[in-house]
Amino acid sequence: MTGDCGDQTHIGYQIFHKIAATSSGQVFTLHKQQVSEILNFVQYTIQTRKVNLLVIDNIKRNKQNYTLAVDSKLLEFTISVSGANPQVILIDPSKKTLNPRDWFTRLLRLKEVYILNVKHPMIGQWQIQVTSSSAHSIRITGLSRLIFRHGFSSNPVTDLIRTRRQPMQGSLTYLILEISNKDDIRNAEQIELIDLFGNVLVNETIQESPFIPSFYSTIEKFQPPLHNSFFYIRLTGIDSSGHRFQRLSSTALASYVPLKPVVNIDINSIKIRSNNPAKIQCHIQSQLAYQVQWLRNGQLLSISNYSADITTVEYLIDQPREINDEGSYICNVTSA
Repeated sequence: MTGDCGDQTHIGYQIFHKIAATSSGQVFTLHKQQVSEILNFVQYTIQTRKVNLLVIDNIKRNKQNYTLAVDSKLLEFTISVSGANPQVILIDPSKKTLNPRDWFTRLLRLKEVYILNVKHPMIGQWQIQVTSSSAHSIRITGLSRLIFRHGFSSNPVTDLIRTRRQPMQGSLTYLILEISNKDDIRNAEQIELIDLFGNVLVNETIQESPFIPSFYSTIEKFQPPLHNSFFYIRLTGIDSSGHRFQRLSSTALASYVPLKPVVNIDINSIKIRSNNPAKIQCHIQSQLAYQVQWLRNGQLLSISNYSADITTVEYLIDQPREINDEGSYICNVTSA
């Protein structure tokens, strides 16, 4: 909790917005006397079964329509809009515009904050119209036990321990998903990577693992977004009752730039006997597949490619001879 000091364009204030956008949070502009109202809302939202349904930041004042898929596993949903003069109109799947007195609860209504809750919502496609006279953020969360975990991997796997939470930039990857309770769904169909403004960056079909029913994977490898592009994962499928569901990852992600390979040798010089085979070892730590070039006195001897899980490579001097084989050997490593 901080003040904007009268300048919402200040870099310090903008950092709070960036943190909120990437952690499915929001920045609320308040007066001191309104703090207790916000804290009451925060206390309400801290629920163990909370799931993300929609996370969007709009940089312009506008009126925008959104579609929300309500499935049979969603017990309630909450809409939170932060911006100047926010307005929300809800239209249920029967095309009925909801009256706030009868159909939903206003949790908070301030000049720059509007939060409402719908309990036991009608199953189907809801239309949500959001209006604000400034840049604004929209968050829709729900209460459900239908959630997923994820991981990125260069190979199809059935164990999230063997995956990375973030993809590596420049490296093709699979996205692996684990559904919390397989009995809650009939099928998971696709994943989308969505930026902070709601734009779809990647759209991939997923398939169920033949070995573990709760695991799904993209059918093909794909190129993840650049490392400066934050994104949420949106999972779409059909629940056990035949209704479409959508869930978002709990926080935004970004590709990371892999580090350069680290190369070590055990000793700086060795002595070998003439005509006795000898090996030179090179120890490598790399996040990517890599290529090794062995050189002697600047002359190329061999080129070999290795996967990242191989950490020691060797060069064999088969029948060393004093004139031909003495000199300075270099193990040159380049990641793929």
